[in-house]
Amino acid sequence: MSKKKKIIGVVCGVVAVAVVGGYLLLNQNSGAAVMVSTETLQQMDLQNTVSLTGVVESETDRKVYSTLSYLVESVNVQVGDVVQAGDVLAQLDTEQLEMDIAQQQAAVDASNSQSAHQIEVNRKAYENAVENYENGLDSNAISAESGVNQAESSLTQAEYGVDSAQLQVDAAEAAVRDARENYYITRDQLNGNVDDAREALDDAEDALAETLAKTWGNIDYGIIELEQKDGSSEMMAYAWDLETNTRVTKIFSVEHKRDTKKGSYKLTDSRDIYEATANFGARRMRACILGVIPGDVVDMAVEECKKTMSNGDTRPMQERISQMLSVFKSEFGVTKEQVEEYVGRPAGSYGNEEIILLQGVYKAIRDG
Repeated sequence: MSKKKKIIGVVCGVVAVAVVGGYLLLNQNSGAAVMVSTETLQQMDLQNTVSLTGVVESETDRKVYSTLSYLVESVNVQVGDVVQAGDVLAQLDTEQLEMDIAQQQAAVDASNSQSAHQIEVNRKAYENAVENYENGLDSNAISAESGVNQAESSLTQAEYGVDSAQLQVDAAEAAVRDARENYYITRDQLNGNVDDAREALDDAEDALAETLAKTWGNIDYGIIELEQKDGSSEMMAYAWDLETNTRVTKIFSVEHKRDTKKGSYKLTDSRDIYEATANFGARRMRACILGVIPGDVVDMAVEECKKTMSNGDTRPMQERISQMLSVFKSEFGVTKEQVEEYVGRPAGSYGNEEIILLQGVYKAIRDG
């Protein structure tokens, strides 16, 4: 016999003894008969059970919904039901959807019917057009052929006109090229003469400043090269009134290069460098001289120079301007617009200075 069965037998014996002892005790305390229920002892297994309350939940859950916006007609499952893939969980109310499909199908059928009818009409029209064309009865073809003939005739005439016009265009282009070339030659010549005239005017102003310095007296002036390196010269121009001890000094740099119409190039020859520094220095020295001489004296000298240049011409300014422009036009072919372009001002606003400048240009062109 197993150990478990031995334990069960012992427990049953204890229970039986307790029942018998209770019975005897009751009989001693009361003489009345007592009904006792008995149960035959038998060998059995003891069972241990546990009763609990709670809610059973799934480890994972998933929401199921429809992408269609229709009412739900019926639900085929309840909460807690076990379903398989492919089971129908709910049925939507598709009555309206079915009506829409039917309407769309009807529209498609009608469209197909109309398209088939239109195709048949077009096919018959095409067959008629082919038949008329083959029999020479198509009015559009006859009209188109006539139009082609007229167009070919017009094309022939136009080609002849184009050839004639091309000859005229070629002649006009040749005339334009000649005129442009003459303009460029005149412009370059005038430009060079204007530059020469401006340079001559600068030289005259430099000479005027030096003449004023000599006339005023007791003025020391000059140009000094302080340093020459890295392709440039550091220069100093000065003017010193020894009587009033007034001194004006200008320090400036001159690059060793020369600017031309075709571009700039470096100067390497010592004489070229000297001329470049001297030209730049003369302008600064003139400014220094005019800086130490009283301004009213300078103005008086300039006015006297203008009177001398005008040679006592008392004619109205507009008459002098008109005569000057006429001379440029008749002798050199230079227009009024070209003169205004180089002077930089309208001819109607010219004064003595512009007249003197144009006189210098005229003499430079005339003398070559």
